[in-house]
Amino acid sequence: MNTETHTTDLTCSCKRQRLLVLEGKEQGETATALFRGNAGHGALEALHVAFDPEQWRESATVEACVQRGIRIAVGKSQDENRPITAAVEKGMDSIRDELIALIGHYAERFADYFAQCQMVGVEVPVRCPIEVDGIVEDFASHLDLLFIGPDWWNEGSDFMLRVWDWKFKAEAPSPDYVSRQLQLAGYAHAVRHGKFHKDEQWHEIQCGSVSVAIVDMMRCKPYGTSKKDGDGGYVYRKGDDRDLNRIVHSRVIDERGMALWQEDFCEHVRMKRLGIWPKSPDPISCSNCDVRAYCEGYGQ
Repeated sequence: MNTETHTTDLTCSCKRQRLLVLEGKEQGETATALFRGNAGHGALEALHVAFDPEQWRESATVEACVQRGIRIAVGKSQDENRPITAAVEKGMDSIRDELIALIGHYAERFADYFAQCQMVGVEVPVRCPIEVDGIVEDFASHLDLLFIGPDWWNEGSDFMLRVWDWKFKAEAPSPDYVSRQLQLAGYAHAVRHGKFHKDEQWHEIQCGSVSVAIVDMMRCKPYGTSKKDGDGGYVYRKGDDRDLNRIVHSRVIDERGMALWQEDFCEHVRMKRLGIWPKSPDPISCSNCDVRAYCEGYGQ
């Protein structure tokens, strides 16, 4: 059986942290940001599985999906032995209300778009064998959303295979980051050259380039303040919807991009095979790291 490299193996900024997790030395908890992300993903999955453009606009549909997402997040914390923090327990109503607002805006703004699209699946497992120095390594991951559709900003554009990755992070992704993100390019490579799992079977898709996108869910809500330009006119007003290109940050990955990603993938696999797992300390991440009890410091 081939060994596997997962998305987290590529994107984790501190390789030592990843090594200790793989060794089972993780002592984590589910804080607010993680819980909100897990619940949000569960809610969006439920929303897309039961897609109906009219029902998407009904508050009862969104609320039911969010409640399901919260149940999924609670179950995930139990399954992974990551207890929910007191802050999450205390702020559960606030988290629910925030998700209802965010996903309600998402449903309202994208219902008509997805009515044009052909859905492939949500939380779709993908696997792609890649030969690294004569030994096959499997890249394995899950896609938040896989579908076939046109550009959301360009009516009448060509349909193509698209991967959306939902993010519930405070920081908005930059164009440079999206262009170089190992996770997104890996998704494109896996879809183009590997297989995806649906209905208890593995399938291949015949396609060329693949559009991949980070969907910045925290920017689905309208502007909370107004902004004026140098002449005193409004760039936007409080309550205005954000442009869709500030929510969906996409790139089209062609064969050249996939080849570049495969080179980077091979470098990561070689480091793993050589046992190279360097520390990359971070002033914030170290204090929240789930394996900090097992990561030896230099001073006392």
